Amino acid sequence: MIYLMLYTSLLFYVSYITSEVSSFHIIFKDIAKQYLINNDRVSIIATMEDEDKHLERAIIDVKTGFPTWEQMMDVTYAIGEDCERKIVVFDGVEKEDEDNNLGILA
Repeated sequence: MIYLMLYTSLLFYVSYITSEVSSFHIIFKDIAKQYLINNDRVSIIATMEDEDKHLERAIIDVKTGFPTWEQMMDVTYAIGEDCERKIVVFDGVEKEDEDNNLGILA
């Protein structure tokens, strides 16, 4: 169930980002890969095209809670390594069992 909610959120953000970047003449083409990282995190690699017909890849990583160090490393050096654009989306809702986050500590 949580995967479905995350995936729905991810598709919403893809459509939102696509509409926002269209003002920069970037067109969303397709989803090249999808990843279910764990129960509270999903990623996609999307292909986009600019006005010069140059294709580029973007990673969009969605997580409930705060972003983690592992997430940043994955987006930067692992699954998103060959992507020109890197987008991390999180809701900032703190979970009791969440550790290794980059959120503000109370």
